[in-house]
Amino acid sequence: MRPYGILLGLLLSACCPDPQPASDGAALSDGVGGGTSLSVIQTQIFDHHCVTDCHEATSPAANLRLNPGKSHENLVNVASKQVTSQVRVIPGNADRSYLVRKLEGGPGIVGDQMPRLAPARPQAEIDQVRVWITRGAPND
Repeated sequence: MRPYGILLGLLLSACCPDPQPASDGAALSDGVGGGTSLSVIQTQIFDHHCVTDCHEATSPAANLRLNPGKSHENLVNVASKQVTSQVRVIPGNADRSYLVRKLEGGPGIVGDQMPRLAPARPQAEIDQVRVWITRGAPND
């Protein structure tokens, strides 16, 4: 459990409005790594670090496809294939979401911290995922 992650989520949800699309369709920055919409996370994290190595359409690791247009339906309210008692993304609860645990590493995960065989993602990126989940994990 990361207390600053909880605090960050509470502060953002209490004092900051949800990011609105910019005129060009990109999400506005909310001060946490450039935006926390799924479309920003998809483009900045999943497409560059997850799909290219393990979670592509043909034979995705842990049966988790993170391709554009598929990531939301394969993450939100879906049981993990590694630990079936865990849910990949629980809207509103980043601390209990298995995706966050896999990104942060530590107890309670099966297999390697993600990304596998690569350096851990920067905390700012993990915080983007945490805030998106805390906001209800919308398909935006």
